[in-house]
Amino acid sequence: MKVLLAPALLAVALPAQAVLIDFTSTEWAGVNGEETYTNDVAGIGDVTLRANVGTLTFNGNEGPGAIGGLVGDGDGIGIKKHGDRDEINNPQGGDKIEKLTVTFDASVVIDEILVLDLFNNEYLGYRLKPGPYADSPFIPAGPGSAGGAGFLSILTGFDSTDRTSWIQFTVPQGAGDDSDQDFALAGLRVTAVPEPRTLALLGLGLLGLARIRKRV
Repeated sequence: MKVLLAPALLAVALPAQAVLIDFTSTEWAGVNGEETYTNDVAGIGDVTLRANVGTLTFNGNEGPGAIGGLVGDGDGIGIKKHGDRDEINNPQGGDKIEKLTVTFDASVVIDEILVLDLFNNEYLGYRLKPGPYADSPFIPAGPGSAGGAGFLSILTGFDSTDRTSWIQFTVPQGAGDDSDQDFALAGLRVTAVPEPRTLALLGLGLLGLARIRKRV
């Protein structure tokens, strides 16, 4: 029985595979006109998008480029408010700034962010790494800039009570409604953090100890 137990525990302890959430796919086209939208992503669970003002948009007619393994049916997720552009921007500043929040119904690590800068027909993709603390499970590993102009601000969070994670995208204060600072969220590469992992590793340790004792 013990011979079968070790592989089983090891299978549970192995890290989960990264999942690419492709917001350029028509699977996300239903966000149009919604303030909040949820999709079930295989390997992750429910992923919810929320616009703090206006409504969410699926940018499907801007001629996106194929980047990072994305489908490219559209340019990704943006926000439209009071007739402004349909990307994430800051036309009025202050409390009118557009913010896109992505919430995961699980503990996750953000491995990569893919952003399309639509009006310049460019994109920015850069990686994030796990943070050192439980309430900060992911932190940027590179600057959010393109062509030397900072256009992307990121906040992250983790709810230890319901085990949900979230990441929020916005334009820095005072950026204005400029074509170099309008962007859509094209994709996120994430890895779910399985809760039984620590227990499984502990089980392997105890099993190993039992075998050592038996040999002695």
